[in-house]
Amino acid sequence: PPVYFPAVFRGMESPPIVNQSLISEVYYAVGQRRDWVEILNPTSWTLDISGYKVGDAQGRHAFEGMYKLPPGTILGPREVLVVASTSTGFREDNQDQRPDLEIFGTDDLVLDMLRYAPWGEGDWHLANDGDQVLLLDGSDRPVDVVAFGEAAYQGVVTHPGVSVYTHSLERYPAWFDTDDCSVDFRDWPFPSPGELPE
Repeated sequence: PPVYFPAVFRGMESPPIVNQSLISEVYYAVGQRRDWVEILNPTSWTLDISGYKVGDAQGRHAFEGMYKLPPGTILGPREVLVVASTSTGFREDNQDQRPDLEIFGTDDLVLDMLRYAPWGEGDWHLANDGDQVLLLDGSDRPVDVVAFGEAAYQGVVTHPGVSVYTHSLERYPAWFDTDDCSVDFRDWPFPSPGELPE
């Protein structure tokens, strides 16, 4: 007859409660003009993220880009914001849907991000073999970092990256952050900018 043993769990902790904005999805490996990043307010209150920055420059003097969110950027509870490299590239992949913001001005109907010269000395371009995406607060403190592929960032465990170029890295569940990208994100075959996973 089968024998059943009791299950004993030691040292199990729930992921910490998140009280700041997070990077919830990253779409890359499809060419610079089609990259995009989704930012989430996982809290139950409104967040003013005006002056926050997003980019792939891992440090102040890295030859990569960092861009500032424009004044008046507000995220309601559980709302997301999509920052695309270009609106034109984003619309090609998303049934003519426009992003909330774009880095390189290609669409007069979409607000442009502002280059942030004090951090990063190059342009935005997510490398297929690995990169970091940083979300900095108004005081230039990293509030969230996603590292994937061959990239590394101190204090963050790297995700191996997407298995197919048209996949995205999606935070799942959307509300948790352990600083282990291999746990916090999944290789997702159905990128869904502007929508949270069910």
